[in-house]
Amino acid sequence: MYEKMRILNLLKEGKITTEEASSLLDALEQKTEDKKHKEFVFHMPHIPKAAFAGFGKFPEVVTKIVTDTCSAAVDKVMGESGEVSERRFSAKENVVIRAVSGDIDIKGVESNEIVLDACCGLQKIEDKENELVLNMIANDIELKVPFKTNISISSVSGDIECTEITGNLEVQTVSGDLELEKISGKVEIKSAAGDIEAKDFSGAIDIKTASGDIEVKFSEFEDSAIETKSGDVSIVLPKKIDAVIELFSEDGEIEISIDKSYEELEKKSGYRKIGLGDKSKKLYCHTKSGDIELKQE
Repeated sequence: MYEKMRILNLLKEGKITTEEASSLLDALEQKTEDKKHKEFVFHMPHIPKAAFAGFGKFPEVVTKIVTDTCSAAVDKVMGESGEVSERRFSAKENVVIRAVSGDIDIKGVESNEIVLDACCGLQKIEDKENELVLNMIANDIELKVPFKTNISISSVSGDIECTEITGNLEVQTVSGDLELEKISGKVEIKSAAGDIEAKDFSGAIDIKTASGDIEVKFSEFEDSAIETKSGDVSIVLPKKIDAVIELFSEDGEIEISIDKSYEELEKKSGYRKIGLGDKSKKLYCHTKSGDIELKQE
């Protein structure tokens, strides 16, 4: 564990790159595979440099934020047990998850308590007055929370699913797919690599990714922004919408397939700006390399 922490700290301090950390951790993992009692290995997923070309320092920033956050989780779980467990907590306004590795499944329910199922790894839980903090290593997490709970997730590697949350949702992840359904709070997503799918969405959403396809289906519409360096974007609008929509694809096609008549505000190569209804809300979508499809339910 000391060797892994040393590599993680070097990455955190900027003394080695993500790729160098990944190679070192891969070598360390290989070394431990033949041991009868295999310890957890922090594994920073390999992300090709080509996926980040022309996207500024965004992937590095996301990686650093998540690494800083999750290194705190590593510090806290040292020496803790990894038993399979179900635990219950009183309802909190905020739930914070710091996960180094493992899938996360969160579901909003009608309840006055939080129910956690976590297994297969190390964990340290901080039960505060109005906040529950979950520090997890190599855990698959199933979490049931009251609908209005605000959720903040920092994850290095693993898929994330969130369903029926009316509170705000913040996700920062280095690698892993993200699936949202029936979310009505404000959502902010920063991802270095992974696909994003949001279904039956009725809040405001702000997505920034370096690599991965994005699909958002709005049931109701609030001001939103979607930006990706590399990936296709599909947006489904509700039947009733009043908005100005800007679509910008530097190296791809833009397709608009909506039944409702719209006003063509501006049109040029790689760029479309249209108006719907009273144009009271805004949607901005930008992909550097990928197609954009806009349609209506």
